[in-house]
Amino acid sequence: MISINTLLVPLESNARSPLSEAMVVVFSDYYTNRVFLMNYENKPRKPSLFPMTTILSWIETNLITTAEMKLEALYYLADSQIRNNSLEKRNKRFNAIYPIIENLEEFLLSIYDSKLVAKAASQAGVKRYQIYQWTYLYLRRGQTKNALLPRYQRSAGKKRRSTGAKLGRPPRSPNHPHKVKTPEDERNLKRVLDKYYFVPGAPPLREAWEQFLALQYSAERYLLPGGKIEFRLPPGEKNYPSLSQFKSWKDTFVRETGINPDRLRMRKSEYDKDRKGRSGDYVRPSGPGEMYQIDATETDVYVVSQFHKFRNLIVGRPTLYSVVDVFSEAIVGILLTLAPPSWHGMALALFNAFRSKVSFCEEVGVKLTDERAWPMAVPCMKLFGDNAELNSELSESLHPDLGVTVLFGRPYRGDDKGLVEKSFDHFNKKTISRLPGFVTKQSKSRGVKDPKLSAAITLPELYDRLIDYILHHNNIQECSPDLLNQQMVADGVLPRRRDIWNWGLKNRPFTGKAVPEEHLYLHLLEKGEASVHREGVYFKKLWYVCEWTLASGLQNQLSNRNRAKKFDVRFMRHM
Repeated sequence: MISINTLLVPLESNARSPLSEAMVVVFSDYYTNRVFLMNYENKPRKPSLFPMTTILSWIETNLITTAEMKLEALYYLADSQIRNNSLEKRNKRFNAIYPIIENLEEFLLSIYDSKLVAKAASQAGVKRYQIYQWTYLYLRRGQTKNALLPRYQRSAGKKRRSTGAKLGRPPRSPNHPHKVKTPEDERNLKRVLDKYYFVPGAPPLREAWEQFLALQYSAERYLLPGGKIEFRLPPGEKNYPSLSQFKSWKDTFVRETGINPDRLRMRKSEYDKDRKGRSGDYVRPSGPGEMYQIDATETDVYVVSQFHKFRNLIVGRPTLYSVVDVFSEAIVGILLTLAPPSWHGMALALFNAFRSKVSFCEEVGVKLTDERAWPMAVPCMKLFGDNAELNSELSESLHPDLGVTVLFGRPYRGDDKGLVEKSFDHFNKKTISRLPGFVTKQSKSRGVKDPKLSAAITLPELYDRLIDYILHHNNIQECSPDLLNQQMVADGVLPRRRDIWNWGLKNRPFTGKAVPEEHLYLHLLEKGEASVHREGVYFKKLWYVCEWTLASGLQNQLSNRNRAKKFDVRFMRHM
């Protein structure tokens, strides 16, 4: 059923859409198969009649779509919240069109409705065009009384016409350029801004200003040694806008057109990530381990080989994996590797996040005697990461073997996993930036010392400093009070990530799989299929000797006509 105030919007992707603009349903009658549609924007036109079955068929065949009318808060104000003078004008307008609202079907069906409008105008003592204007405003804006409220905040004075006189303060010097804007300047301004400024990755406003001068005036072009073209005006020319005046013209153009310069000058994904507001539909997990975020990045520090005596053998910039629990915002696991980001590195990072931190720290040469210092050692139920490493066949074993559901972020939207992205920023500011061999933004500039020359730290030493910061981040540093819910405050939980994690384990029981460390490592390995022959085990174009297949008699294949038996295996590609 098509109800009144429903918006019918044409689909931009469908060129066969029967509607060229958004229309609003102002009247519908199921029994007579009639629907009256009125344009929702631009200058109002009298509603047009359509068969209801035709409208429904357009919707079913995806020629048009329906939308909900979003009215401003002004239309929902109570009478007590409206000023008296505005209330009087609203009631006067509504009383004037009330005879038409009462006989709306007659008004819509009549071809010559001048008598009905003339009668209403005569009774109210207003002009006929005012009756049309108020009626159409009432129909297009939700058919509510408040649609007839005066909109003082939208009223604007008439645009001042230029008389040729120079406006504003006098120039600082007689030689300072100044230009009175003409209609031709406005056309060229729009042309230059659309082509050279309001495009993604456009240069600063100065270059658009130079293009404007080259377009508007007979400027001479000079090719500079660097290959850049410079425009120079004829000597003695002063009647042109300065850069500050051109900026003022641009600001006026933006204000009058209502465009968003940031949106036009940035890529959509970049604007949505850095500038666009959030919808506020974030749902926080109910307990620890329900969702982890994982990501990898190249660290901004060069490390040296731990096996070289003089520490001058540079091995590169290691890749850092970070795993963060969304419920407590605690860092639950890390991994440093010299290999580029891949699923194998991510699997090892998950293994470090899921298992006991005492054994993990012992393997990397860090002493952690008390397991309570880093108690995060449970597999997660949901894993949120990038499409790169997780979107592969290698990661498909997470769900059936460990019960981990993999979720993917949107491309080029690092804000989807802001917690783990922010952890890299914390590592850089608190730890890595203080180490020798740190890479800054100015490292590639001429005259700046190469950070490789000052590299002196090894991979285990980097582990030691990162883990030291993680313990401070989880156990000592206070987090946002927003992480504490009402029950935590009542129980006296301190705003620290470890305390929130421990409270969650006690009061929000974990429902994921509890897997021993050996099985956990096995389930994170890559899956494959090997065949057993009389000569041995054949896998990945290589032959292997297996004592288990020999002892169990699987290689004695006389009973099955020498057919090879196939088994699912787990393997490490890098071994």
